[in-house]
Amino acid sequence: MFLYEKKIVYLTFFWDGVKKSSAGFVKVSRERDACRLDIHIKHVDGISGGRYTLFLVLRNGEEEWGNVTVKGGAVDEERNLPVYRGKFRLGEKEIDENELCGVVIRFGNDQWVSGYWQETKAPSRRTHRVPLLTTMRRSGRVGVPNIASTRTGGRAGSPLRGERRAA
Repeated sequence: MFLYEKKIVYLTFFWDGVKKSSAGFVKVSRERDACRLDIHIKHVDGISGGRYTLFLVLRNGEEEWGNVTVKGGAVDEERNLPVYRGKFRLGEKEIDENELCGVVIRFGNDQWVSGYWQETKAPSRRTHRVPLLTTMRRSGRVGVPNIASTRTGGRAGSPLRGERRAA
């Protein structure tokens, strides 16, 4: 069992399933009894102020995790997810730590910000619910973009082993 782990997950802004720009980052800090997510989204053009739904991305879908407030096109929030006996507690639901893969903030059906720290098993039934797999199929890429971990030393936007960047 580890006492502390930290990851930086880079966020990407999507519009109509197309990657538009980098959007910020989430710092994921995992301690024995809690997992803290510090969500920082820089100003993104086209996003108006308001409250938008935050989802935890699991291997087999997504779980709604409340709302985030956008002010001036930016987000700066901290969230805590309790951990009990190696499982995350989301209300009454328990989620195994290996099932948690990333976060998505939806600004409507055609706009979202997402970041992933591990690969999901399968696409959701609704294509716009897991933009990662749809976008990667269109571009011909295989793997998980936007991962940077203090453990692996990964870098966001770098090609995965054995693949080439699209021209």
